[in-house]
Amino acid sequence: MRYYDPQQIRNAADNFFMAAGRCLEKKQVSENQINWLPIPAVVCMALGIELCLKATITLEKNETPKGHELLDLFKDLSPQSKEALSARLSLQEAELKQRIASVSNTFEKWRYFYEEKSLNADLEFLHQFAIVAASLFDSPAINSR
Repeated sequence: MRYYDPQQIRNAADNFFMAAGRCLEKKQVSENQINWLPIPAVVCMALGIELCLKATITLEKNETPKGHELLDLFKDLSPQSKEALSARLSLQEAELKQRIASVSNTFEKWRYFYEEKSLNADLEFLHQFAIVAASLFDSPAINSR
């Protein structure tokens, strides 16, 4: 059994969310050129979500899961946590599972973007999912366990 401090996992998630935000900042470098870093932004956002889910699961089960697949981590959450995520995203659980499935392997795929012919990421959903995954861990119902 593996166990890591859930608060440390959650703190690391915040670092990756901050890094994603900085990568998404658009910098004017010349009159006709703007720099921004979409690939590291997507990787950092997906890793932050992964860490928030792992922190919550660690609190719930007293064990830290392995793996990067967001859908597998979602499935490991307690029924109460799944319901809370669904409610906060205003999605039925079946629809939420579909949305998560569409971004489930984002961390792995985008890290090795050059191996893919094309990549898509639903940045809006990733951002919303990041917010609710973080708020789930921070909620009193989870942290009092």
